[in-house]
Amino acid sequence: MEFIDISLLTGEKVDGSKKVTFEEMKAAPKVRVTADLQLVQDAENLAVLDAQLEAGYPMVSVSRDLPEKNYMDRPEFPRRVILEITTQCNLLCTMCARNDLRRPTSRVETETCLKVLDEINDYGVEGIWLYRLGESLLHPDFRKIVRHLDGLDNIGLVWMSTNGHLLNQANLEFVLDSRIDFLNYSLNAMTPEVYKGISSHGNFDLVQKNYRRLVEYKSNGYRYRRPFARAQLVEHEINKHEATDFINAHYSEVEVVSISMLDYVNLPANSYGLVQRQRSNRGHCKKVRRGDCFVCSNGMITPCDPSYNCDPQEAEPLLFGNIYDASLHDVWNGERRKKVLEMEEAGRLTEIALCRNCKDYDL
Repeated sequence: MEFIDISLLTGEKVDGSKKVTFEEMKAAPKVRVTADLQLVQDAENLAVLDAQLEAGYPMVSVSRDLPEKNYMDRPEFPRRVILEITTQCNLLCTMCARNDLRRPTSRVETETCLKVLDEINDYGVEGIWLYRLGESLLHPDFRKIVRHLDGLDNIGLVWMSTNGHLLNQANLEFVLDSRIDFLNYSLNAMTPEVYKGISSHGNFDLVQKNYRRLVEYKSNGYRYRRPFARAQLVEHEINKHEATDFINAHYSEVEVVSISMLDYVNLPANSYGLVQRQRSNRGHCKKVRRGDCFVCSNGMITPCDPSYNCDPQEAEPLLFGNIYDASLHDVWNGERRKKVLEMEEAGRLTEIALCRNCKDYDL
């Protein structure tokens, strides 16, 4: 769930003394915003916002509309691309799928990455995510890749994510002056003790110091300007009791506060998340249907998060092909994807081992 300071949407200063709980905010009506966080100006939505303003809420829970330029009805190329430029990371967080990663740590070769970005720009997408399972700042050519985006004008919104350890002054200044639209900052805790339970090898003080640098920048007239900052806590049984404090502490500092869950497919360490989503798979999948595309660091192209291991035994035929062998367009229009689309339409995805027990099919 995402939360935004209500004053950013109304332009009015709001008394921030009222504290709200995470449970209270989950039950409140959502205010609609555009994909780039602008308030949707229809009467019903404005009435929801006004009601929460009158009730004294200092923040609102939001849902995002599709971008004005979207590709809902285009089957021949992905709508959104999640480009995992590396699986290398300096942490191993408790709830991360890297705990179950069975393919070798790798990164997309730089020239191949730039070639894929150019192809994406040729067709146009709603957005590009420059991360998946790794810390993108660890790619040795991270800056070259991001600078390449400056010459592309048909790629929608650009996201990056960081655990904060490498977001020093120089890296922060680079990101703030880049084409990146959203900077997701995984804080994940309010206290050193809880943080240690989430990221046992992490440095809580360093993460907080680098975050404070970002907040200071935002406070100097750059709040609600790109790149939008998103403070994230990935909810887990270790840190769930800090969710309320997390929201109240950070909503007035950055553009978005997120309390989220990662995908919980077959991850023993994420039993907490699995309990939250007890339902049977009916053989259909929103991710397959909406045209999301995941390019793994080994070049493999898949339609969903759960296939992160690229294991043919569990994920065939979700492995559509490889960017080192063919263009993204050709892979996307290949026989494997056609087969998966046919299976999804017929409600037969549970014939695929990975899909059979998946709890994430409606995300």
